[in-house]
Amino acid sequence: MASGKGKASEEKVKLTRELKEYVKSYTPWQTSADLVGIIPVERLDEIPSIRQDWMNTSTIKTTEQMEDAKSVIVLGYHASDDIYEAIVRRGNGIEIFGYPPNDNVRKVLHYLKAKGFEAMIADDRLPKKQMARLAGFGNYGKNALLINPKYGPWVRLGAIVTDAEFVYDEPFERDLCGECEKCLKACPTGALTPFRVDYTRCLVNPTSEEWVRLISGELKYSDKVGDVKDIDKVFDIHSPRFTDNSRLMCTTCQRACPYGRKERGLEK
Repeated sequence: MASGKGKASEEKVKLTRELKEYVKSYTPWQTSADLVGIIPVERLDEIPSIRQDWMNTSTIKTTEQMEDAKSVIVLGYHASDDIYEAIVRRGNGIEIFGYPPNDNVRKVLHYLKAKGFEAMIADDRLPKKQMARLAGFGNYGKNALLINPKYGPWVRLGAIVTDAEFVYDEPFERDLCGECEKCLKACPTGALTPFRVDYTRCLVNPTSEEWVRLISGELKYSDKVGDVKDIDKVFDIHSPRFTDNSRLMCTTCQRACPYGRKERGLEK
């Protein structure tokens, strides 16, 4: 459900409708978004700064990226199969296919600029999971991932900051986890406590340089984390080799989640 302060102008209503239709439109050479929500920057920027341990930094305010920002457009993409989890070695670097389908994010960016608005792809230091909750996508799960009622934890996020104004979507408030702790029990390294991740133990946490060496075999996981029993075997099971030049990221906590299993093909 969308809302705004007072009666939204016809111009905002029209722009909102047209943008959402465009975001979800399909072309053979571009991915379409499965979810789209729009929030005012004030709603996001009133959230206190959050430490992002995996980036060794903290979140920033939207207006630190764009001084005249008015809105954040949040895009969600269903990670429907394992290709979204593949980390591929490219020389001395890596490519991750599912973070996020950048062709669609750029498509929306160009759409806004063509209409005369300022628009930028959201800085990585902006809190995307908070954006998604505020845009109505879902809520935090105990595995510290966004959980969507339909797609579960299998959602990749992208976002655009713009000076355009829209009719805004409502935040998602419902607790989806309740008493469930399947993800916590499933984690093979004990990295999870409710709503928090110990990134020193999470199997998804290696740096780009470490992933290159893990894929090539130059580095063993036990060289990185040595206090988990049989960690090299655990890594091979939960982050298996996909091809000779790639591995799949660990998704064990996601697979344990009861949400989104049918859409992911984990059950009929």
